[in-house]
Amino acid sequence: MRVLLLLTLLALSWSCCNAQNFNFNSFACQFFGDCDESDDPVVIEPVVPVRPGPRPCCLAFTSPCLACAEGVTEAEYCRRNPETVGCKPPPAPICRCIGDSLECKACTNGVTEEQYCADYPDTDGCPQKPAPTPPRPCCRAFSPKCLACAEGISEEEYCEKNPGYGGCPEKPRPCCKALTAQCLSCVEGVSEEEFCKEKPNTIGCPEEEPVC
Repeated sequence: MRVLLLLTLLALSWSCCNAQNFNFNSFACQFFGDCDESDDPVVIEPVVPVRPGPRPCCLAFTSPCLACAEGVTEAEYCRRNPETVGCKPPPAPICRCIGDSLECKACTNGVTEEQYCADYPDTDGCPQKPAPTPPRPCCRAFSPKCLACAEGISEEEYCEKNPGYGGCPEKPRPCCKALTAQCLSCVEGVSEEEFCKEKPNTIGCPEEEPVC
C-alpha cells in the first residue's frame, strides 16, 4: 500500500513539472520541491515576417524616377504620361497613300482628317462652308421701312423698338380719367395751358381775374 502511494506521488510530481495548467501549489509539488530547468515546457514564439522597406527612388522629374515613385514600370508610366522627359516618342504612323489627298496630308501630320480640315479648311476634300447670303438691298431714306430693312427686321418691330423715331408713331401716354384740365389735356395730346386757353372753365384751369 505504501509503495502504491509513493508511485502516485512520483507521477504527480512529473505532471507538476511538465503540465502548464497544473496546480503547482499541490502537495506533490511542495513535497518534491522545484522542478529542474530542463523539465520546463518549451515555448515557441511566432516568427513575425519582416516587410521590406520602400526602395529608394531618384528625385528627378524623369520617367525612371517618377515610375519608381509610383511603383509602376517605366513602360506603363510612359503609356499614361507620354510627354514626360525620358519617355520615347510613339513611332510615326505609316501612311499607305500616294498623292496630295486629304487622307495623305492628315496622315503625314499625324492628325485626323477632321482636325486637319479644322486647321486648313480650304484643303481639297474638306467640307466647304456655305457661302454667306449677300445682304438684300435696302432704301436709304430716313423712314421706318428703310431703317427696318437695314436692321433686317419688320417695320412693325422697328417702330415698336423705336417709337417716334424716323416717322414711327408715338406710343400713347397713359392719361388719368378725371374731368380735370390735366387729364383732359393729356387725352387730347396738348399741353394743359393750351387746353385751358380753349376751355378756361374746366376744373383745374386758373381762374381769370375780373376786369373792372
